[in-house]
Formats: sequence, C-alpha cells, structure tokens
Amino acid sequence: MRFVSLLSASAAPSGAAGFFQQYGMIILIVVMVVLLYFVMIRPQRKQEKETREMRNNLAIGDEIVTIGGIVGIIISISGEDTVTIVSSRDRTRLQILRSSVSRVQVHAGGGQPAQASDQKDAGDKKDNSDKKKNAAGDESKPADRPENEKK
Repeated sequence: MRFVSLLSASAAPSGAAGFFQQYGMIILIVVMVVLLYFVMIRPQRKQEKETREMRNNLAIGDEIVTIGGIVGIIISISGEDTVTIVSSRDRTRLQILRSSVSRVQVHAGGGQPAQASDQKDAGDKKDNSDKKKNAAGDESKPADRPENEKK
C-alpha cells in the first residue's frame, strides 16, 4: 500500500517543478527548432534572395563569373533565362543560363560590387607603391614581365 501511495505522489508533481518535468522535453525541442531556423535556414534564404536579385539585375556590359569559373562580359540577354557572353580576346561567344552566373565583378554602369572594389583598392595600393619605387630609381622589374624571360 505504501508503494502505491509513493507512485501516486510521484506521478502528480506540483508547482513549477511539475510543469517543467512534464513539458520540459517539448520546450527543449521547440527551442532547438527555433535555434536551427536562426542559425541555418534564415541565412540561407537571405543568400538565395541576394543571388536571385543579382541574377535578375544583370545588364549588358556587366563582367560576370560563371559557376564554372568562366569570366566574360554580357553582350546580350535573350528571354528570361539565357545570357550571351564574350569570354576571351578572340571574342568567343558563349550562351549560358542566368542560373549559372556566380557573381558580377564589374557592373555595366561602371560601379563595382563591394567585394570587387575592395580587392581592386588593395591592388591599386600595391601598384602605386611599385610606381613610387621605380620613380625613386629602384631598378626592379615590372610586374608583367616574367623574371625568366629570354631577350
């Protein structure tokens, strides 16, 4: 009889401890799902939105990089999903899908995306320091000429 009274007492806990004992696992699962949403799902949706906007705002003259690493300049946009680019000095034309555009390096209006302009600024600083060295009488070789080049 004493055993039965112990079971009934433990089966119905009272107060706040009883609430968390009954619903604690459900609350923990809900908190984990919310955390998963804010850590994984929300940033991915934001990145997809930015990529979709970038692809929808492509213009003739933009310098782009494809998913495969091909760099080219957009010369025509036909339909909703086809873009024609020129990719080399030989003016090779490639017809690609908008979905294969990875990023825009230089916009047609002359503006550059933030990442590309930061990289260009760093390159400009390096080029300016090379020019200063050459102006000061430093006999260093230009950056575009290989050191092993035969004359």
